[in-house]
Amino acid sequence: MKKTFILLAIVIMALGTYWIVTQDWRGNDNLKYTNTKHGYSFQYSPDWNLAGDSQANVVMLYNSETPPGDGGVPSGIKVDIMVLENYDSLNLETWVEQMSQNGLKEEILMQENITVAGLSAIRKITSPILWNANEGASIGVYFSKDNYIFAINYLGSEPEYSQEMGNFELLLKSFNLD
Repeated sequence: MKKTFILLAIVIMALGTYWIVTQDWRGNDNLKYTNTKHGYSFQYSPDWNLAGDSQANVVMLYNSETPPGDGGVPSGIKVDIMVLENYDSLNLETWVEQMSQNGLKEEILMQENITVAGLSAIRKITSPILWNANEGASIGVYFSKDNYIFAINYLGSEPEYSQEMGNFELLLKSFNLD
């Protein structure tokens, strides 16, 4: 009887430990943003400031206390999430290539295929926009759903750029499409 009880206690503790380890966002103070217009949600650090509402095509997060009102580059980190209509119905690879050709001239440091919200995505890391000594490389993550392209960008300067990278990765990991 004692052996059964001990074995049962060990199984319950193992299952409990597994459950806790797999619940990345549960049990902490992270906030959840839900966009009803485009049907997505994600979690983010309560230390970050959110600019945007559930009907916005562009949502921005800043790790500074007062996001810049003039649309300039904030000190620290800025994450923006844009939902863009794919008017030409391009596949994701072609869309990313055209944006690279038509946008600012940038040096691609790395490009890789990843998964976001269960969808194939492209992560593109490019040279800094302003070429400030402190500025980190720009990171863009792109994926498509229906006839929309989701673009998530990570911009900022050091030392916050490196310090907040984990929060950016957790935002990507928690991104959910309804």
